[in-house]
Amino acid sequence: MQQKLLSEWNPKYYKIFDGLLAKKQGDDKNFIVGSKLTWADVCLAHTMFAYGNRKDCSHLSEYPHLKKYVEAFHEVPAVKKWMQERPETI
Repeated sequence: MQQKLLSEWNPKYYKIFDGLLAKKQGDDKNFIVGSKLTWADVCLAHTMFAYGNRKDCSHLSEYPHLKKYVEAFHEVPAVKKWMQERPETI
């Protein structure tokens, strides 16, 4: 099941989200919904980060808009602070 997730499902949905983010413009281009950070951003960015090596977004190199989105999410001051101070869980 995990192999199918990594080889079939992830690329399919990475491509969909990359395409959605490629179409966004203006003030809302950095967020998946609307023009400010929402739980949708938290869920998507966390999931994309967690499926990688949890250190960078190199696994998203074929999806430039999605990669930029996840990297930008981790630069949000509150998120950046949490990532630095959170307890190590894995």
